[in-house]
Amino acid sequence: MPTQSCVQPRNRWRFSLLFLLVASSSESFTFHAYAWFISAPKAADDWQQLSNLVVDTFEAPITQQSPWMAQSAWQIVERQLTRQYTYRHYVSTARKMKGKKYGLLVAKEWGKVIGMVEIGLQWDETHSMKRPTIGVLCVDERSRNRGVAQGLLLKSETIVTQVWKEPTIYAEVEKSNEGATGFFQSQGFALHQDNPVMVSLRRRRKIERRPHLLFAKSLSVPATSSPETVNPSILM
Repeated sequence: MPTQSCVQPRNRWRFSLLFLLVASSSESFTFHAYAWFISAPKAADDWQQLSNLVVDTFEAPITQQSPWMAQSAWQIVERQLTRQYTYRHYVSTARKMKGKKYGLLVAKEWGKVIGMVEIGLQWDETHSMKRPTIGVLCVDERSRNRGVAQGLLLKSETIVTQVWKEPTIYAEVEKSNEGATGFFQSQGFALHQDNPVMVSLRRRRKIERRPHLLFAKSLSVPATSSPETVNPSILM
């Protein structure tokens, strides 16, 4: 997906639970005779599907570049183990993160999770302020170039401005991820600082630190509520 690539997951708060039900969550987006909608993950199957999506998005490309034996081990054993680990990690951390300023949304079509985004408040380098930062944004390969990533981003921006009352949204993108860089730039993001930030990632159930570019986008915080406002009372 040239412009809708994925932001690498971050270990610090990538597995979270804040059920953000947007007031317009029943809104459907129709593109090319297909309908999909955005909501918080609800059923256990939603969590399993989004875990599978994250694993297949970020682990599979690495495996394809690995030696034949490593690819076989991934397909036979490691893939399922990593999916199970990711699912358990999401569910257990969800309980700890309940009620905090962390959000997880999924895009679904006919019961299938085709995209997801995670956003939360992250300390800056000096620990003087917290930034609303997108940590994960990914779309299933077969559902790309249909506006799914834009829809997930738009809902994230709505949360930042109308619930958290923050004027700026940030995104950390792995330095080598040209697709994600192009996507965020096309959506009005600009490089916030020249020096990369080091982000902890989970790879095959291990933690790695990699340099990421920090992008930012200024948003307009509404003075009053509107029909599109996310209702804080329904945050779980």
